[in-house]
Amino acid sequence: MLSEFNYGGPVMQAIVNRRNNYHFSNHPVSRSSIETLLESGMRVSLKNEADRWSFVVIQDEDYVRYLREYSALLNILDGKYNSATQKIVAQDASLNSGGAGSLILVCANLAMPFSLDHCWLAVENMLLTGSALGFGISLDGSLLKVLNLSMIKSELNMPEELTVLAAMMVGEPENPILPVNNYSPKVWKWLS
Repeated sequence: MLSEFNYGGPVMQAIVNRRNNYHFSNHPVSRSSIETLLESGMRVSLKNEADRWSFVVIQDEDYVRYLREYSALLNILDGKYNSATQKIVAQDASLNSGGAGSLILVCANLAMPFSLDHCWLAVENMLLTGSALGFGISLDGSLLKVLNLSMIKSELNMPEELTVLAAMMVGEPENPILPVNNYSPKVWKWLS
């Protein structure tokens, strides 16, 4: 199966070399690199469909830390963390943004047909592009509840009808890290 897969192509190389990392160096991601990621995200739609989704880029470390702490507190209030893990979660929220990572939000108006599908294609392109550029890049679903609050949307100057569907942290890895683990897929049923 995967062990026989040809890793020679550029897309497979980006997948094999993909690095998930939340600890970034102090070197900020350049504007041109962010623009390259955004452009790769736009390469999934037909013309006249570009207004189906949009992006928010946050490169302010203090604001990212604020969002993480807010998210951790909401999860504690919702009872998603027990008392033994609350202290660890709060500490991780304040430390997890590390270095100079950038947060890229992918947003869409879900009332528009196919907006969800196209958003995830955009996210896929951005993850592959980030990997090919050598960045640590990861999705962070823990921020979605906070990012979709009216107050936060207002702070980010986002129209209320938009929904944040994906939050990606991207940055230069703090230390050299190994590619993500390779596990064999579990297939419950294969009909042919």
